[in-house]
Amino acid sequence: MNRVPENILVVVDEAYREYITDPNYADSLKHFKAGKNIIILRTFSKIYGLAGIRLGYGIAKPEIIANLMKLRISFNVNRVSQTAGIAAIDDDEHVQRGIRLNEAGKEYLYDAYNKLGLYYVPTFANFIFVDFLKDSQIIFEELQRKGIIARTIKEYGFPNALRITIGTEKQNKHLIATLKNIL
Repeated sequence: MNRVPENILVVVDEAYREYITDPNYADSLKHFKAGKNIIILRTFSKIYGLAGIRLGYGIAKPEIIANLMKLRISFNVNRVSQTAGIAAIDDDEHVQRGIRLNEAGKEYLYDAYNKLGLYYVPTFANFIFVDFLKDSQIIFEELQRKGIIARTIKEYGFPNALRITIGTEKQNKHLIATLKNIL
């Protein structure tokens, strides 16, 4: 951030911020508080589980917010979404439970992927990039047939990989059992 020219606005997407447990992970609020030209975007769609209401917020200098307000659509967030957001942000127990479940699921899946000889990229989010070292389309289709939702990422240049969400303990076990049968 210190090398970014002052006339450049840095946009930081923190959709998965609550999942981060590494104390050394960069703190974008530090740059905001230092007066840097930054806008931090956050959402209630991920750990709060409120994707359907399309609610989020930005943190930025007042002059940046003022310019954005000139561009926004004429309708604000409705009262139901606002109330849900306030309730969600105050429900720290739900967030902490989500973090614990995600961490446990992540460790289980890392161990299982290692045992299956699969390459994966360690994550700070609630999904894992898994490379199958062969075209992943057949694996993707078989997972779908078994009710497991994954995402192909060949459009990003990774035809052999899938983005697989970290689920509940039951979902993760079903995923690994299915992968064992496929592979």
